[in-house]
Amino acid sequence: MEPRIKQRYEDFKVQEISNGIKAEIKEFSTSLDDYGQKIGVELDALQGERKEQLKCVMQKRITEMQFALKSIANKQGFSIKRLGFAGTKDKRAVTAQFITIYDPDLDRLKQFRDRNVLLHSFEWSDKKLELGDLDKNYFEIIIRGIDKNKDLEKIIKQIQKDIKNGIPNAFGEQRFGSIRNSNHLIGKLFFEGKTKEAVELFLTGISGTEPENTVKARELVKQGNLKDAIRTFPKENKYEKAILNALIKNPNDYNNAWNQIPKTLAYLFVHAYQSYLFNLYLEKRVKEFENPLEKQDGDILDEQGFVLGPIYGHSTELAKEEVGKLEQSILDQENFSLPTFKIANFPMMSVEGDRRKIKLEIGDFKVLDICPDEFNENCLALKISFILDKGNYATTVTEFIIGYLQ
Repeated sequence: MEPRIKQRYEDFKVQEISNGIKAEIKEFSTSLDDYGQKIGVELDALQGERKEQLKCVMQKRITEMQFALKSIANKQGFSIKRLGFAGTKDKRAVTAQFITIYDPDLDRLKQFRDRNVLLHSFEWSDKKLELGDLDKNYFEIIIRGIDKNKDLEKIIKQIQKDIKNGIPNAFGEQRFGSIRNSNHLIGKLFFEGKTKEAVELFLTGISGTEPENTVKARELVKQGNLKDAIRTFPKENKYEKAILNALIKNPNDYNNAWNQIPKTLAYLFVHAYQSYLFNLYLEKRVKEFENPLEKQDGDILDEQGFVLGPIYGHSTELAKEEVGKLEQSILDQENFSLPTFKIANFPMMSVEGDRRKIKLEIGDFKVLDICPDEFNENCLALKISFILDKGNYATTVTEFIIGYLQ
């Protein structure tokens, strides 16, 4: 057995930190009636003059964030656009984050019921939360399936030593699609001008972890049976259904078919390919330089002096000297040039490029517990906690640690 995270959703906890305040995780109610009483008492006890925004903690488990927000908006009887949030949180986890609700109907809010979504810690606010309005995220994670014969105490000492110096700031697995892991491949096809192939991969790429009817629907698309595929896809696959519907009406118009999905989703695929290239760059840099995360001749730095690696785009300015040669080698390896990042068919998916810190600094890393793994025979479980700045991935940290535990 290999060490792993998220064997149980409770093994992965995330708490948003904003203005120095950590979103609290409370016990989920044992019954919906119990929850109803708690939310009613909290709302009745709201202090101070009513303001434009109601701020609270949205705590959820095994629930997509957009689904949780839509449930709240539906109960209020208004658009999800009236809800504000600072960042997206994992589905298979227990997460707590701040949200705002514009001009809420408190009586309706008292009727909100969901076994997997809990609202609490209400207060009035003048400001709607926007993406990025957070400082950091606090994580508590259990890594399971660790061989009990490992000298875990010795390994942990080495992990703690290396973490103090920072680790490669790679993009985490969720950037590439945690189920199918093909987002970057779809993005690459769009950059190459292969719209038909990109749309087909979006529709047909199969993972064994998807529901059986989803896998069957993707096979039907491969067979050219688009009408049956639409009927077979679950309602959750609404974008696949929309694309298929467009292709049935106009079989060869793949540009129109792709335009059926939201721009925000389209961006996800090109950004995933940029992230893939950044990870390739980091991996190669670690192999080629003695102190890869420290400044090298030719590096581009931010205002604080941190080394920045390339998020490739059509306006990227490559570094100089040996670092510049390394950055160019990644493009050469992929048979890309900078102008390739302009997409003629979909200009809104073109990317200018950016820079990202190559070193991930991990705050307040702690080992909370080492104990027998009650869910895996002859194995140990390691419970850790740490804090990351916004925009960084906990899976980057856990993958780094698991590399020592294998």
